[in-house]
Amino acid sequence: MNIEVFDFCDLKSAPDVSADLQAEYEAVKPGYHMNHKHWISVYFNQDIPDKRIFELIDDAYQRVLDSLPKREREKYKVSNI
Repeated sequence: MNIEVFDFCDLKSAPDVSADLQAEYEAVKPGYHMNHKHWISVYFNQDIPDKRIFELIDDAYQRVLDSLPKREREKYKVSNI
């Protein structure tokens, strides 16, 4: 793997949404080295629109935030999500 190339990211996703995304887009695969039930790899510059990637990033951030203990959650809370 070339560290200079940034062509995908892993995002947390609901299992049912993950399956739908993988069926709809070639650019969405099971999470690379992650729990495939809860994580997806999203490849950039392929068949998934950038706007949809940004929506998935926002959703993943909220999912991870919601899984933290309350006092930790407050540290990372972002008001515009």
